[in-house]
Amino acid sequence: MSLIVTVWTNEGIVMGSDSRISFSSNLAPNIPVNIQTGHYFDTQEKTFLCPNSCGISTCGAASLQNKNITGFIKNYINTQVQVSTTVCDTAKNLMSYIQEIDKNSEVHFIVAGYNCQSNGIKELEVYLVTTGCKNGITNIAMGIPGAYWDGEIDTLTRIMKAHYMCSQPLVVNALSLNLPSGQTNVGDAFVLPASQTIVMPESFIVWDLMTLQDAIDFVRYAINITIDTMRFTNVNKTVGGAIDILVITPNGAEWVSHKKLH
Repeated sequence: MSLIVTVWTNEGIVMGSDSRISFSSNLAPNIPVNIQTGHYFDTQEKTFLCPNSCGISTCGAASLQNKNITGFIKNYINTQVQVSTTVCDTAKNLMSYIQEIDKNSEVHFIVAGYNCQSNGIKELEVYLVTTGCKNGITNIAMGIPGAYWDGEIDTLTRIMKAHYMCSQPLVVNALSLNLPSGQTNVGDAFVLPASQTIVMPESFIVWDLMTLQDAIDFVRYAINITIDTMRFTNVNKTVGGAIDILVITPNGAEWVSHKKLH
């Protein structure tokens, strides 16, 4: 798995990713088991820059046809993305390209950049592209500063999103609730007694006021804290290695940090 993080502000877009690609092993035929000490590489590219100053980040399936996905993405960029290609077309054509190679593998992409409008104003666009059974394209920016992360998001979800801590939850079978709209069958559920539950509200981040440097720092923080949390917990270390960070503005794109061959 991986962690990809994209933040878009009024100044520009920041896209980041880790570098780890891990492999599962089989203890016996047809019994797949993820081994925590299994093999991995820390040299995987997951964020890419296109000729149209558009960025692509990927997570999910890391191989297609038993080959590393990086080569396929670079081939797509080299052969199908021109300087004049719009962000939307970059996303649509990428989905079609991956489907032609492997229609079953679930791969997630964030495709982000700027399109020049008829009035000369460059408009920010960020798309979530998913292949496989969840095949589809969604515009997730909607003209409002914000962020999106995908892949190994457990750590960030615990920090950023609202959640509840209960010392003694009640397990209820076939729960039914009488609501103003009528009776609703919930099914099997956990009931959290208010006296024993701590409500952890969602972390409020002022995306609207975030500067481009703040966005860079957040992307780096989000990936680093996931790597550090995995280091000290008994989980598969599926996020790690160097952090690549790409910055895209209406004037172009540049790497803040990027792995190089050596």
